[in-house]
Amino acid sequence: MGGTITMSAQADGGALPELSAEDICRALPQLDRLAEISCCTLHKIGSPSLSTVDLFHLADQINAWADQGIKSFVVMQGTDTLEEMAFAIDVMFSQRDLSIVFTAAMRGPSQLGADGSANLMAGARVALHPATSEMGTVVVINDEIHAARLVEKRHAFNLRAFVSPNLGPVGWVVEGRARYVAAPKRLQIDYNEGREPVNVELIRCVFDMSPALIDFCTLNDDIDAVVVEGVGGGNIAHWLVEPLKRLAAKKPVVICSRTGGGEVLASSYAEPGSAGLLVKDGAINGTTLDGLKCRVLLKLLLADGAQHERLKSVFDRVARLYLQ
Repeated sequence: MGGTITMSAQADGGALPELSAEDICRALPQLDRLAEISCCTLHKIGSPSLSTVDLFHLADQINAWADQGIKSFVVMQGTDTLEEMAFAIDVMFSQRDLSIVFTAAMRGPSQLGADGSANLMAGARVALHPATSEMGTVVVINDEIHAARLVEKRHAFNLRAFVSPNLGPVGWVVEGRARYVAAPKRLQIDYNEGREPVNVELIRCVFDMSPALIDFCTLNDDIDAVVVEGVGGGNIAHWLVEPLKRLAAKKPVVICSRTGGGEVLASSYAEPGSAGLLVKDGAINGTTLDGLKCRVLLKLLLADGAQHERLKSVFDRVARLYLQ
């Protein structure tokens, strides 16, 4: 799908995503000792420019190969939106018995300490592990295995940019083998591959913010739904409550925490703007999902025709998989 792992250095010192999947695999002949490899280059772009259309192209390719009997997949793309793409595929294929791994590189092939080949090799080993199909989509980078619905990119350039704040890695790759140390439950979402165009915006609450963004989303008919990242446990300022009520009366609104860890605190506070009261006023509780994943899930469910009760039910079930 492009990204740093496919970059070629340019004369001016920058880099462009020019390498194909075939180029990358050809430079790593060790792959052929693991399995018979088929390659497909869907895009040669940086991941900030990937769209929902590109996501559907990827899903179509996986489906086409799965129909031919292929069960193990490694998706290479840029790191910048990897957590969103991987989670989207996790949702879309939650009921398919497939091993789907996302991997990437923090350093391009021409840089010292390039990590793409090692990540691809590790990703292939994980994709071939018999337990991977039971894990849902995973992300393999820096010899760590992360569940797609938990992983986050937390550093702009460090090799250890990817972390899973609520759990940590579910496994790792060591001495040429993949090893799982945790077994998260699969999503098991009833998703019918709806593809209606949907526009979901993300608002991050900050200190002393005005209601301007909330009002804009309320009045703009091109916006179908909104995710609101509240501070702390999902709370907002008291002067934002009425604007948010007006928004939630017109469009789906999901509340989550901007912290990226823990979950929404739905019963701890009683003052205006607390997350629990926002949920009582019609917002959907994103619980453990961060804002990026709430947006992806909301986008896919709305494209699939989901109404409020289904949205609420799915968010509650998915986000609480680890809270038994």
